[in-house]
Amino acid sequence: MERENENLKREIESQKKKRTVVRQLTTKLLSKIETNLSADVADGKKKEILEDLKVQLEFKMSELRSLDEKIENHVPESEFENEITSSQEYQEKIVTVQGKIQRLLNRKLNSERRSEADNNEIKETVIVKSSENRTMNLPRLQIETFYGDSSSALSTINSKCIFCHQDDHLKYNCNSVNSIQKREFLRKTGRCYLCFGQKHRSTDCKSKSNCVKCRGKNHESICFQRDSNSEKREQKEQNETISVSQNNSSRKESSVILQTVNALAIGREKKCFVKCLLDPGSQISAIREDLSRSLNLQVKGERELNIYTFGEKNCKRNKCKIVEVTLRNINNPEKKIILELMEVPIITTAEIRVPEEKIKQQLRRQGICLIEPSVEKCEPEIGILIGADVLWSITSSEIKRINKSCVAIETAFGWCLSGTFRNEDL
Repeated sequence: MERENENLKREIESQKKKRTVVRQLTTKLLSKIETNLSADVADGKKKEILEDLKVQLEFKMSELRSLDEKIENHVPESEFENEITSSQEYQEKIVTVQGKIQRLLNRKLNSERRSEADNNEIKETVIVKSSENRTMNLPRLQIETFYGDSSSALSTINSKCIFCHQDDHLKYNCNSVNSIQKREFLRKTGRCYLCFGQKHRSTDCKSKSNCVKCRGKNHESICFQRDSNSEKREQKEQNETISVSQNNSSRKESSVILQTVNALAIGREKKCFVKCLLDPGSQISAIREDLSRSLNLQVKGERELNIYTFGEKNCKRNKCKIVEVTLRNINNPEKKIILELMEVPIITTAEIRVPEEKIKQQLRRQGICLIEPSVEKCEPEIGILIGADVLWSITSSEIKRINKSCVAIETAFGWCLSGTFRNEDL
Protein backbone atom coordinates (compact mmCIF):
# COMPACT_ATOMS: atom_id res chain seq x y z
CA MET A 1 0.00 0.00 0.00
CA GLU A 2 2.82 2.39 0.91
CA ARG A 3 4.56 1.61 -2.38
CA GLU A 4 1.37 2.42 -4.29
CA ASN A 5 1.08 5.76 -2.47
CA GLU A 6 4.69 6.56 -3.28
CA ASN A 7 4.15 5.74 -6.95
CA LEU A 8 1.03 7.92 -6.99
CA LYS A 9 2.91 10.84 -5.43
CA ARG A 10 5.70 10.52 -7.99
CA GLU A 11 3.14 10.41 -10.81
CA ILE A 12 1.41 13.58 -9.51
CA GLU A 13 4.74 15.39 -9.16
CA SER A 14 5.70 14.35 -12.68
CA GLN A 15 2.41 15.68 -14.07
CA LYS A 16 2.82 18.95 -12.15
CA LYS A 17 6.34 19.46 -13.52
CA LYS A 18 5.09 18.84 -17.04
CA ARG A 19 2.24 21.31 -16.50
CA THR A 20 4.68 23.93 -15.22
CA VAL A 21 6.70 23.65 -18.45
CA VAL A 22 3.54 23.83 -20.59
CA ARG A 23 2.33 26.90 -18.65
CA GLN A 24 5.68 28.64 -19.16
CA LEU A 25 5.49 28.02 -22.91
CA THR A 26 1.84 29.15 -22.94
CA THR A 27 2.73 32.37 -21.07
CA LYS A 28 5.34 33.14 -23.74
CA LEU A 29 2.72 32.47 -26.41
CA LEU A 30 0.23 34.81 -24.68
CA SER A 31 2.85 37.57 -24.57
CA LYS A 32 3.57 37.04 -28.27
CA ILE A 33 -0.16 37.30 -29.07
CA GLU A 34 -0.55 40.53 -27.03
CA THR A 35 2.39 42.02 -28.93
CA ASN A 36 0.88 41.12 -32.30
CA LEU A 37 -2.56 42.43 -31.30
CA SER A 38 -1.11 45.91 -30.80
CA ALA A 39 1.48 45.72 -33.62
CA ASP A 40 1.19 48.08 -36.58
CA VAL A 41 1.11 45.50 -39.38
CA ALA A 42 -0.83 45.29 -42.66
CA ASP A 43 -4.34 43.90 -42.05
CA GLY A 44 -3.91 40.80 -44.23
CA LYS A 45 -0.58 39.85 -42.67
CA LYS A 46 -1.83 40.54 -39.14
CA LYS A 47 -4.90 38.38 -39.64
CA GLU A 48 -2.78 35.47 -40.90
CA ILE A 49 -0.36 35.74 -37.94
CA LEU A 50 -3.19 35.83 -35.40
CA GLU A 51 -4.92 32.83 -36.97
CA ASP A 52 -1.65 30.86 -36.65
CA LEU A 53 -1.24 31.90 -33.01
CA LYS A 54 -4.89 31.09 -32.30
CA VAL A 55 -4.39 27.49 -33.49
CA GLN A 56 -1.27 27.12 -31.30
CA LEU A 57 -3.14 28.53 -28.28
CA GLU A 58 -6.02 26.07 -28.74
CA PHE A 59 -3.53 23.16 -28.68
CA LYS A 60 -1.92 24.53 -25.49
CA MET A 61 -5.35 24.96 -23.88
CA SER A 62 -6.31 21.35 -24.66
CA GLU A 63 -2.99 20.05 -23.34
CA LEU A 64 -3.34 21.99 -20.08
CA ARG A 65 -6.92 20.80 -19.56
CA SER A 66 -5.80 17.21 -19.96
CA LEU A 67 -2.98 17.67 -17.42
CA ASP A 68 -5.27 19.51 -14.97
CA GLU A 69 -7.79 16.67 -15.14
CA LYS A 70 -5.14 14.02 -14.45
CA ILE A 71 -3.78 15.97 -11.47
CA GLU A 72 -7.24 16.72 -10.02
CA ASN A 73 -8.19 13.04 -10.16
CA HIS A 74 -5.29 12.01 -7.92
CA VAL A 75 -4.41 15.06 -5.83
CA PRO A 76 -5.03 14.76 -2.03
CA GLU A 77 -8.27 16.28 -0.73
CA SER A 78 -6.36 18.92 1.23
CA GLU A 79 -4.85 20.31 -1.99
CA PHE A 80 -7.92 19.91 -4.18
CA GLU A 81 -9.39 23.41 -3.65
CA ASN A 82 -6.09 25.18 -4.32
CA GLU A 83 -5.54 23.02 -7.39
CA ILE A 84 -8.96 23.91 -8.86
CA THR A 85 -8.42 27.63 -8.17
CA SER A 86 -4.99 27.60 -9.81
CA SER A 87 -6.14 25.81 -12.97
CA GLN A 88 -9.27 27.99 -13.35
CA GLU A 89 -7.31 31.23 -12.95
CA TYR A 90 -4.83 30.22 -15.63
CA GLN A 91 -7.57 29.07 -18.01
CA GLU A 92 -9.28 32.47 -17.55
CA LYS A 93 -6.11 34.18 -18.82
CA ILE A 94 -6.16 32.02 -21.95
CA VAL A 95 -9.89 32.57 -22.56
CA THR A 96 -9.44 36.35 -22.21
CA VAL A 97 -6.74 36.39 -24.90
CA GLN A 98 -8.80 34.06 -27.13
CA GLY A 99 -11.67 36.54 -26.87
CA LYS A 100 -9.42 39.43 -27.92
CA ILE A 101 -8.22 37.49 -30.97
CA GLN A 102 -11.76 36.49 -31.99
CA ARG A 103 -13.11 40.05 -31.65
CA LEU A 104 -10.31 41.45 -33.82
CA LEU A 105 -10.80 38.72 -36.45
CA ASN A 106 -14.57 39.34 -36.45
CA ARG A 107 -14.04 43.09 -37.00
CA LYS A 108 -11.75 42.40 -39.93
CA LEU A 109 -14.19 39.86 -41.38
CA ASN A 110 -17.11 42.34 -41.15
CA SER A 111 -14.95 45.01 -42.76
CA GLU A 112 -14.06 42.66 -45.64
CA ARG A 113 -17.73 41.75 -46.14
CA ARG A 114 -18.80 45.41 -46.27
CA SER A 115 -16.05 46.16 -48.78
CA GLU A 116 -17.03 43.17 -50.91
CA ALA A 117 -20.73 44.16 -50.82
CA ASP A 118 -19.85 47.66 -52.04
CA ASN A 119 -17.88 46.25 -54.97
CA ASN A 120 -20.42 43.65 -55.98
CA GLU A 121 -23.07 45.81 -57.64
CA ILE A 122 -23.53 43.69 -60.73
CA LYS A 123 -26.12 42.79 -63.29
CA GLU A 124 -27.38 39.26 -63.61
CA THR A 125 -27.46 38.00 -67.14
CA VAL A 126 -29.34 34.83 -67.87
CA ILE A 127 -28.09 32.98 -70.89
CA VAL A 128 -30.17 30.09 -72.07
CA LYS A 129 -28.03 27.72 -74.10
CA SER A 130 -29.43 25.68 -76.91
CA SER A 131 -29.74 22.01 -76.09
CA GLU A 132 -29.77 20.95 -79.74
CA ASN A 133 -26.01 20.39 -79.92
CA ARG A 134 -25.64 18.65 -76.60
CA THR A 135 -23.60 15.47 -76.66
CA MET A 136 -24.99 12.54 -74.75
CA ASN A 137 -22.37 10.48 -72.89
CA LEU A 138 -23.55 6.89 -72.59
CA PRO A 139 -22.59 5.00 -69.40
CA ARG A 140 -19.66 2.65 -69.61
CA LEU A 141 -20.74 -0.98 -69.92
CA GLN A 142 -19.12 -3.19 -67.30
CA ILE A 143 -19.68 -6.95 -67.10
CA GLU A 144 -18.97 -8.34 -63.67
CA THR A 145 -16.67 -11.36 -63.43
CA PHE A 146 -18.21 -14.33 -61.59
CA TYR A 147 -16.08 -15.68 -58.74
CA GLY A 148 -17.32 -18.97 -57.34
CA ASP A 149 -18.70 -22.34 -58.32
CA SER A 150 -19.95 -22.28 -61.92
CA SER A 151 -22.70 -24.77 -61.06
CA SER A 152 -24.32 -22.16 -58.83
CA ALA A 153 -24.15 -19.38 -61.44
CA LEU A 154 -27.75 -19.81 -62.60
CA SER A 155 -29.16 -19.74 -59.09
CA THR A 156 -27.06 -16.65 -58.38
CA ILE A 157 -28.53 -14.80 -61.38
CA ASN A 158 -32.10 -15.72 -60.46
CA SER A 159 -31.73 -14.93 -56.74
CA LYS A 160 -33.22 -11.84 -55.14
CA CYS A 161 -31.25 -8.65 -54.59
CA ILE A 162 -29.63 -8.69 -51.12
CA PHE A 163 -30.43 -4.99 -50.58
CA CYS A 164 -34.12 -4.64 -51.59
CA HIS A 165 -35.14 -8.35 -51.96
CA GLN A 166 -36.49 -7.78 -55.50
CA ASP A 167 -35.77 -10.32 -58.26
CA ASP A 168 -35.82 -8.01 -61.30
CA HIS A 169 -32.16 -6.93 -61.04
CA LEU A 170 -28.76 -8.04 -59.77
CA LYS A 171 -27.41 -6.93 -56.41
CA TYR A 172 -24.73 -4.87 -58.17
CA ASN A 173 -27.37 -2.83 -60.06
CA CYS A 174 -29.74 -2.01 -57.19
CA ASN A 175 -30.98 1.60 -57.19
CA SER A 176 -33.48 1.21 -54.33
CA VAL A 177 -30.88 2.23 -51.72
CA ASN A 178 -27.92 4.60 -51.93
CA SER A 179 -24.25 3.70 -51.56
CA ILE A 180 -24.11 4.71 -47.86
CA GLN A 181 -27.03 2.40 -47.01
CA LYS A 182 -25.41 -0.40 -49.02
CA ARG A 183 -22.12 -0.08 -47.14
CA GLU A 184 -23.98 -0.07 -43.82
CA PHE A 185 -25.85 -3.28 -44.78
CA LEU A 186 -22.65 -5.02 -45.93
CA ARG A 187 -20.87 -4.12 -42.70
CA LYS A 188 -23.71 -5.32 -40.46
CA THR A 189 -24.04 -8.62 -42.32
CA GLY A 190 -20.29 -9.23 -42.52
CA ARG A 191 -20.11 -9.14 -46.32
CA CYS A 192 -17.21 -8.22 -48.60
CA TYR A 193 -17.24 -4.69 -50.04
CA LEU A 194 -15.91 -5.97 -53.38
CA CYS A 195 -17.83 -9.14 -54.32
CA PHE A 196 -20.62 -8.79 -51.69
CA GLY A 197 -19.85 -12.36 -50.59
CA GLN A 198 -19.94 -13.52 -46.97
CA LYS A 199 -17.37 -14.69 -44.43
CA HIS A 200 -14.49 -12.52 -45.66
CA ARG A 201 -13.45 -8.85 -45.93
CA SER A 202 -12.50 -6.95 -49.06
CA THR A 203 -8.79 -7.04 -48.14
CA ASP A 204 -8.96 -10.87 -48.21
CA CYS A 205 -11.18 -11.16 -51.31
CA LYS A 206 -9.91 -13.47 -54.07
CA SER A 207 -11.22 -11.11 -56.72
CA LYS A 208 -8.37 -9.25 -58.43
CA SER A 209 -10.54 -6.39 -59.73
CA ASN A 210 -10.72 -2.91 -58.17
CA CYS A 211 -13.25 -0.09 -58.32
CA VAL A 212 -13.07 1.55 -61.76
CA LYS A 213 -13.68 4.99 -60.19
CA CYS A 214 -11.33 5.19 -57.19
CA ARG A 215 -9.20 2.03 -57.78
CA GLY A 216 -10.02 1.00 -54.21
CA LYS A 217 -10.86 -2.46 -52.88
CA ASN A 218 -14.62 -1.96 -53.19
CA HIS A 219 -17.31 -2.38 -55.85
CA GLU A 220 -18.15 0.57 -58.07
CA SER A 221 -21.77 0.63 -56.87
CA ILE A 222 -20.71 1.52 -53.30
CA CYS A 223 -17.80 3.81 -54.24
CA PHE A 224 -17.34 6.80 -51.92
CA GLN A 225 -16.95 9.04 -54.97
CA ARG A 226 -20.21 7.83 -56.55
CA ASP A 227 -22.59 10.18 -54.71
CA SER A 228 -20.35 13.24 -55.07
CA ASN A 229 -19.86 12.55 -58.80
CA SER A 230 -23.64 12.26 -59.28
CA GLU A 231 -24.11 15.67 -57.68
CA LYS A 232 -21.44 17.16 -59.94
CA ARG A 233 -23.12 15.68 -63.05
CA GLU A 234 -26.50 17.12 -62.04
CA GLN A 235 -24.93 20.52 -61.44
CA LYS A 236 -23.16 20.34 -64.80
CA GLU A 237 -26.42 19.54 -66.61
CA GLN A 238 -28.12 22.50 -64.95
CA ASN A 239 -25.27 24.79 -65.99
CA GLU A 240 -25.60 23.61 -69.60
CA THR A 241 -29.19 24.84 -69.65
CA ILE A 242 -28.96 28.07 -67.67
CA SER A 243 -25.82 30.07 -66.97
CA VAL A 244 -25.95 33.01 -64.55
CA SER A 245 -23.10 35.56 -64.71
CA GLN A 246 -22.34 37.32 -61.44
CA ASN A 247 -18.92 38.95 -61.42
CA ASN A 248 -16.94 38.38 -58.20
CA SER A 249 -20.01 37.23 -56.27
CA SER A 250 -20.28 33.56 -57.20
CA ARG A 251 -19.82 31.03 -54.39
CA LYS A 252 -16.46 29.33 -54.66
CA GLU A 253 -16.32 25.56 -54.11
CA SER A 254 -14.31 24.32 -51.18
CA SER A 255 -13.24 21.02 -49.63
CA VAL A 256 -13.33 20.53 -45.84
CA ILE A 257 -10.67 18.05 -44.73
CA LEU A 258 -10.84 16.36 -41.33
CA GLN A 259 -7.79 15.10 -39.44
CA THR A 260 -7.09 11.55 -40.60
CA VAL A 261 -3.95 9.38 -40.65
CA ASN A 262 -3.18 5.93 -42.00
CA ALA A 263 -1.52 3.41 -39.72
CA LEU A 264 -0.80 -0.32 -39.40
CA ALA A 265 -3.06 -1.98 -36.81
CA ILE A 266 -1.51 -5.09 -35.23
CA GLY A 267 -3.57 -7.71 -33.40
CA ARG A 268 -2.75 -11.06 -31.84
CA GLU A 269 -3.05 -13.04 -35.07
CA LYS A 270 -3.34 -10.51 -37.87
CA LYS A 271 -2.47 -6.99 -38.96
CA CYS A 272 -3.97 -4.60 -41.50
CA PHE A 273 -3.83 -1.01 -42.70
CA VAL A 274 -6.45 1.21 -41.09
CA LYS A 275 -7.67 4.79 -41.50
CA CYS A 276 -7.85 6.72 -38.20
CA LEU A 277 -9.94 9.84 -37.47
CA LEU A 278 -8.37 12.28 -34.97
CA ASP A 279 -11.11 14.04 -32.98
CA PRO A 280 -10.17 16.30 -30.02
CA GLY A 281 -13.90 16.72 -29.36
CA SER A 282 -14.30 13.05 -28.41
CA GLN A 283 -13.66 12.02 -24.82
CA ILE A 284 -12.88 8.40 -25.70
CA SER A 285 -11.01 6.45 -28.38
CA ALA A 286 -12.75 3.61 -30.19
CA ILE A 287 -12.42 0.90 -32.83
CA ARG A 288 -15.03 -0.59 -35.15
CA GLU A 289 -16.35 -3.87 -33.76
CA ASP A 290 -15.88 -5.85 -36.99
CA LEU A 291 -12.28 -4.65 -37.32
CA SER A 292 -11.54 -5.60 -33.71
CA ARG A 293 -12.96 -9.10 -34.22
CA SER A 294 -10.99 -9.52 -37.47
CA LEU A 295 -7.73 -8.65 -35.67
CA ASN A 296 -8.71 -10.88 -32.72
CA LEU A 297 -7.75 -8.17 -30.23
CA GLN A 298 -7.24 -8.98 -26.56
CA VAL A 299 -10.19 -7.93 -24.36
CA LYS A 300 -9.05 -5.95 -21.31
CA GLY A 301 -12.44 -5.28 -19.72
CA GLU A 302 -15.83 -3.63 -20.19
CA ARG A 303 -17.19 -0.12 -19.72
CA GLU A 304 -20.56 1.57 -20.01
CA LEU A 305 -20.54 4.24 -22.68
CA ASN A 306 -22.95 7.19 -22.85
CA ILE A 307 -23.33 8.41 -26.44
CA TYR A 308 -24.64 11.90 -27.13
CA THR A 309 -25.34 12.63 -30.80
CA PHE A 310 -25.37 16.13 -32.28
CA GLY A 311 -28.56 18.05 -31.42
CA GLU A 312 -29.79 15.44 -28.90
CA LYS A 313 -30.21 16.00 -25.16
CA ASN A 314 -30.68 12.36 -24.21
CA CYS A 315 -27.88 9.82 -24.37
CA LYS A 316 -27.77 6.20 -25.50
CA ARG A 317 -26.11 3.79 -23.08
CA ASN A 318 -24.12 0.86 -24.38
CA LYS A 319 -21.86 -1.61 -22.62
CA CYS A 320 -18.68 -1.84 -24.69
CA LYS A 321 -15.63 -4.09 -24.55
CA ILE A 322 -12.21 -2.51 -24.06
CA VAL A 323 -9.58 -4.03 -26.37
CA GLU A 324 -5.85 -3.56 -26.80
CA VAL A 325 -4.30 -2.80 -30.19
CA THR A 326 -0.88 -1.71 -31.40
CA LEU A 327 -0.78 1.11 -33.96
CA ARG A 328 2.43 1.51 -35.96
CA ASN A 329 3.77 4.06 -38.41
CA ILE A 330 3.58 2.49 -41.87
CA ASN A 331 7.09 3.61 -42.88
CA ASN A 332 8.85 3.54 -39.51
CA PRO A 333 8.44 0.35 -37.39
CA GLU A 334 10.00 2.06 -34.35
CA LYS A 335 7.13 4.57 -34.11
CA LYS A 336 4.30 2.69 -32.48
CA ILE A 337 1.87 3.01 -29.59
CA ILE A 338 -0.29 0.54 -27.65
CA LEU A 339 -3.86 1.79 -27.14
CA GLU A 340 -6.87 0.58 -25.21
CA LEU A 341 -9.94 1.25 -27.36
CA MET A 342 -13.67 0.76 -26.89
CA GLU A 343 -15.46 -1.51 -29.34
CA VAL A 344 -18.35 0.26 -31.09
CA PRO A 345 -20.56 -0.99 -33.95
CA ILE A 346 -19.79 2.03 -36.12
CA ILE A 347 -17.65 5.16 -35.92
CA THR A 348 -19.14 7.23 -38.74
CA THR A 349 -21.19 6.71 -41.89
CA ALA A 350 -20.18 10.11 -43.27
CA GLU A 351 -17.93 10.36 -46.30
CA ILE A 352 -14.46 11.42 -45.14
CA ARG A 353 -12.82 13.27 -48.00
CA VAL A 354 -9.22 12.50 -48.86
CA PRO A 355 -6.97 15.27 -50.20
CA GLU A 356 -7.06 15.62 -53.98
CA GLU A 357 -3.91 15.26 -56.06
CA LYS A 358 -3.62 19.05 -56.49
CA ILE A 359 -3.58 19.44 -52.70
CA LYS A 360 -0.94 16.70 -52.34
CA GLN A 361 1.24 18.44 -54.93
CA GLN A 362 0.99 21.71 -52.98
CA LEU A 363 1.93 19.90 -49.77
CA ARG A 364 4.97 18.28 -51.41
CA ARG A 365 6.17 21.72 -52.48
CA GLN A 366 6.13 22.68 -48.80
CA GLY A 367 8.04 19.56 -47.77
CA ILE A 368 5.01 17.66 -46.43
CA CYS A 369 4.34 14.13 -47.63
CA LEU A 370 1.23 12.26 -46.48
CA ILE A 371 1.72 8.57 -45.63
CA GLU A 372 -0.74 6.54 -47.67
CA PRO A 373 -0.76 2.80 -48.38
CA SER A 374 -1.87 1.63 -51.81
CA VAL A 375 -5.67 1.83 -52.18
CA GLU A 376 -6.07 -1.92 -52.59
CA LYS A 377 -4.53 -2.52 -49.15
CA CYS A 378 -6.56 -0.04 -47.09
CA GLU A 379 -10.30 0.12 -46.50
CA PRO A 380 -11.90 3.47 -47.38
CA GLU A 381 -13.92 3.74 -44.14
CA ILE A 382 -12.76 5.00 -40.76
CA GLY A 383 -11.67 2.06 -38.59
CA ILE A 384 -10.35 3.80 -35.47
CA LEU A 385 -11.34 7.00 -33.64
CA ILE A 386 -8.53 8.65 -31.67
CA GLY A 387 -10.06 10.99 -29.09
CA ALA A 388 -8.69 13.62 -26.72
CA ASP A 389 -7.75 10.93 -24.17
CA VAL A 390 -4.74 9.86 -26.27
CA LEU A 391 -4.61 12.38 -29.14
CA TRP A 392 -1.98 14.65 -27.62
CA SER A 393 0.34 11.72 -26.90
CA ILE A 394 0.69 11.03 -30.64
CA THR A 395 0.95 14.64 -31.89
CA SER A 396 4.07 16.79 -31.86
CA SER A 397 4.39 20.56 -31.53
CA GLU A 398 5.13 20.86 -35.26
CA ILE A 399 2.31 22.75 -37.00
CA LYS A 400 2.59 24.22 -40.49
CA ARG A 401 0.09 26.61 -42.05
CA ILE A 402 -0.84 25.55 -45.59
CA ASN A 403 -3.20 28.43 -46.33
CA LYS A 404 -5.32 30.88 -44.34
CA SER A 405 -7.86 28.20 -43.39
CA CYS A 406 -5.86 24.94 -43.26
CA VAL A 407 -2.94 23.62 -41.20
CA ALA A 408 -0.80 20.48 -41.25
CA ILE A 409 -0.06 18.73 -37.94
CA GLU A 410 2.73 16.19 -37.41
CA THR A 411 1.80 12.96 -35.62
CA ALA A 412 3.50 9.67 -34.79
CA PHE A 413 1.93 8.25 -37.95
CA GLY A 414 2.87 11.12 -40.29
CA TRP A 415 1.34 14.46 -41.24
CA CYS A 416 -2.41 15.10 -41.18
CA LEU A 417 -4.46 18.02 -42.50
CA SER A 418 -7.26 19.98 -40.86
CA GLY A 419 -9.19 22.81 -42.46
CA THR A 420 -10.56 24.01 -45.77
CA PHE A 421 -9.13 24.16 -49.30
CA ARG A 422 -10.76 26.50 -51.79
CA ASN A 423 -10.20 26.58 -55.54
CA GLU A 424 -8.19 29.80 -55.28
CA ASP A 425 -5.80 28.11 -52.80
CA LEU A 426 -4.67 25.54 -55.42
